Amino acid sequence: LPPERLADEIASLGSMPGARRAYLCHDIFGADKQHAVDLCNTLLARKNTIPFEVRARVDHLDDELLTLMGRAGCDRVLFGIESASHSVRALHQKGMRGDVDVLGRVRAAVDRGVTPILSLILGLPGEGDDELDQSLDLCARSALLGGVQISLHLVNPQPGCALGEEYGASSRPVPGMFPDMALGAGETEEEQALIATHPDLFSTWALLPMESGMRSELTFLKEEFGEMLMRFPRTFALLRARTPDGIERSSALGLARAWREDGRSFEAFARSRAQRGEHAPLIEDLLQWEQTLVRTSARGPVRARPHAWRTGGELLESPFDLPAVARALRDGDPLPTDSDAQMGFAVLVPPPAPGGLPRVRTVQLGRDALLLAKTLASPSASQKKHEQVTRALCSGHPAIQRLVDSSLLVPPSK
Repeated sequence: LPPERLADEIASLGSMPGARRAYLCHDIFGADKQHAVDLCNTLLARKNTIPFEVRARVDHLDDELLTLMGRAGCDRVLFGIESASHSVRALHQKGMRGDVDVLGRVRAAVDRGVTPILSLILGLPGEGDDELDQSLDLCARSALLGGVQISLHLVNPQPGCALGEEYGASSRPVPGMFPDMALGAGETEEEQALIATHPDLFSTWALLPMESGMRSELTFLKEEFGEMLMRFPRTFALLRARTPDGIERSSALGLARAWREDGRSFEAFARSRAQRGEHAPLIEDLLQWEQTLVRTSARGPVRARPHAWRTGGELLESPFDLPAVARALRDGDPLPTDSDAQMGFAVLVPPPAPGGLPRVRTVQLGRDALLLAKTLASPSASQKKHEQVTRALCSGHPAIQRLVDSSLLVPPSK
């Protein structure tokens, strides 16, 4: 559609009840760069306030276009990467050059406020352990950039594509293992009988033929690995942290297999591994921090209450500079050591722009700010103490105003 027509349709959502954002889900955004640039410039000229998301290839979005997209209101992009292995992509005619820095493009999107969704297909023909590890490693390193979403899929050969032509006749549904497009149907006996009778009509439920042990492992990775990385990317990275001589302790695939064999939650697995390593206290604090990030994200911004000041998030104390640890793991730098004193942190979600995606922040607190936040958060604090704090908060002190501006303190509603 012409850029002006697209901009009109996006703007029309502003008056549509319940509509909050636009999803440009067809056509590969950026394949025609000039069209994408023209759309972004049109939205900027109209001062667009409706967030939108797109689907794109990593090799189509350069720095100029990503910057325009972020300014124009694009806050999420799905990248169809399929495999981090160039040999696998080439075998399946992805058409992406081998010198494309996929992780660098993901980082470029994050830096411009555009959240990437990485879509990869596990088990494509030509994928062995090395190629699978490349894909898992890309997911693990991308997750450290902050907010990146991981979407892993099993191979579903469809009519009209090369995989369908070559493997369609031998592909069949597997009980309990559903390709993404088949979720929500095909589970009753009547439906399963219909699918089995007409596999050519119901190819959406078919999986690529492969050895059952491999399929079971790929199903585990599809269902558990990506979700774990979105919750505990730093803890996973710390378990892989390099030894003093620069050797990485474990591959992404090797660590995932060890976790699967362990059979427990990732948190329990990480703690058991930590007991045999040198980072046990740091792993415990990283787990606590990442669990807090998940809870805070799920809860969203703290709402104001009448006649009561509130803390805008959960409080943590640690001898480690946790954000600095996260940066070191992301950039491959040496890990910072613990300090002599506990540091305070607040994990919070500032109110997002209308329709925008909520983003969790971790704010390091000074001693006085930590004491103030702990006093407000404590249910056992005396009424007198709350009154003293309220008088101080209402005094308009610049330091107090900075805490309000950061969303650490939420003033009473009027």
